[in-house]
Amino acid sequence: MVDEIFPQFNYCVPIRMDTDKAKELVESVYGLKVGKITELNTYYDRVFHVLCSKNIKNPHVATINEAGYVLKVLNAADSKETDFVDAQNAIMNFLNRQGITCPSPVINLHNSYYSLETLENCDTEKHVVWLLIYQPGTILSAKNLTKDLLLELGRRAANLGNLLRGFSHPGYDAHDNLWMLTNLPKLKPFTLAVKDLQKRNLVCDVILDFENEVLANAGKLERGIIHGDFNLNNFVMDNTEEKITAIIDFGDSQKAFLIFELTIALAHVIHHTQDIKIGRFVIEGYESVKKLSDFERNILKTVVCARFVQCLVMGTYNQCNDPKYVFELQETGWVVLENLWLTERSQLLRMWGLSP
Repeated sequence: MVDEIFPQFNYCVPIRMDTDKAKELVESVYGLKVGKITELNTYYDRVFHVLCSKNIKNPHVATINEAGYVLKVLNAADSKETDFVDAQNAIMNFLNRQGITCPSPVINLHNSYYSLETLENCDTEKHVVWLLIYQPGTILSAKNLTKDLLLELGRRAANLGNLLRGFSHPGYDAHDNLWMLTNLPKLKPFTLAVKDLQKRNLVCDVILDFENEVLANAGKLERGIIHGDFNLNNFVMDNTEEKITAIIDFGDSQKAFLIFELTIALAHVIHHTQDIKIGRFVIEGYESVKKLSDFERNILKTVVCARFVQCLVMGTYNQCNDPKYVFELQETGWVVLENLWLTERSQLLRMWGLSP
């Protein structure tokens, strides 16, 4: 167990609960009658797609959403950060008002967007119980990534940064976790979970360059609120049109450098396609809205590699705690990271259309 090596890390324990308990929570906390409930893929939390009948016992709900709802029951550790839950509700409501479709929180019988509940037969901790409007469609990762879709992904990363200049919430001021790229150096102790010495040396090299190139020059980068997880599973597409219609899951939203929105998208697109060159379309879309500075261009390689390192180290660490844990980059992420890291910066910038 890696916990024995790093006892200071608060490892999240997955919640044990079934659909019967989830149905009970929807009906008792939100006053909605459940017709059908299906558990969705997640790990630490429990997430369900819920379809409800028109039998409403909630004065804050005028009509039933035909596409259903998402019930989220957060793990005990994240349930302690209620200020951050408030911040996520605020950012989703803000973006919906700005015309950016994302889940909307539903007001419960206590006139609140969420409640803290004890789950019988699970533990004695309180868990955030949270109901959101479901966004129907197909996730972007299930689609063929055309040039137009990649351009749109880049544009959305830039547009979101521009929109969120007008948003703030105190819940983001103190929010801090290991999935924030600014905390990459804090992963150093966890690199011991990477048993292959060559891979461990690679991640240590990336972390060192990230410290020297990015964090040491923080004053050159614009800060703001970002979504923080621009991966292909967090975009919903219309089933009849080839366009992105909604963005979901604000659990990694944070105060950070705005360029991170782009680099996170690049890392996940490159991994998904196994094609480093295809990143140029995401960048082209981004720059059609917001031009990169010379400094931002020069650090792109390092920050994209930093996202790979973050996912690979944390995924490897979690798998040491639980062999059943499977993470997206598990099979091919190391190969892509090595190829990306060994590509000369000047060559990479040419591939991405950022230099002659």
